[in-house]
Amino acid sequence: NIHSTSIHMSSQATAASASAEARRAQAAALKDEGNNLAKLGRRQEAIAKYEKGIRFLGLPTYELDEEGFQALEQQTPEGRELLSVLASNAAQMYMSLEPKQLGVAIARASLALEAKPSNAKAAFRRATASLEQADRVAKGADALLARGQSDVRKFLQIEPGNAAGLQLQEQLARKRQALMGPLLRENVSRDAQKTPDWFEQVKDRAIFVSLCGSTATGRDQLDLPEALLSMATQAKDKKAISVGVAYVGY
Repeated sequence: NIHSTSIHMSSQATAASASAEARRAQAAALKDEGNNLAKLGRRQEAIAKYEKGIRFLGLPTYELDEEGFQALEQQTPEGRELLSVLASNAAQMYMSLEPKQLGVAIARASLALEAKPSNAKAAFRRATASLEQADRVAKGADALLARGQSDVRKFLQIEPGNAAGLQLQEQLARKRQALMGPLLRENVSRDAQKTPDWFEQVKDRAIFVSLCGSTATGRDQLDLPEALLSMATQAKDKKAISVGVAYVGY
């Protein structure tokens, strides 16, 4: 009985493996069909193919819920690669629609990065979608832009010197600084009082640490929050600089 049970279980495992391989083959075929449709400008049809391929790999929803994470964990390296490409290509198509479906594009690019964190195209696409989506939301624009900056840094690590990546990085920084500007100007008049001694003693050091970001070397190399870096680049008054002082502990 034990022997027959073992044979039965082995047969089930073999069948499951063959079934998973068959689904990957179908998903790969759907990816190719979607790519051909995308080249012809038939975006909605391309999306349908990509989404069907994603479902074949066990992820039926746009959000990575518990079931989705389980399906992701069960993928082979080849399956994760395929899933990442399908989701990234779908994200590009959603960004190309009229009107653009940026929220869905971000969700699909996020899935692509979950499946393969080194997917440079997915990082670039999520950063691009985040830049545009920031203009459309009532709340959370800064979080979108912060994630976009993180994505474009990842992209430039994979493809250093890429002109499109550098341009996107600059656009994200400018938009984020513009968003933070009103916060920096708030209550400036109330801060126009005599500068305390402690501030004069640490201000130069604080400015350096606040601006150093990831390019400084030595003991002052810090991974500072994007919000602080945005504020530090506009440090025209002691309020902005004192934020840097407080953060680094001087």
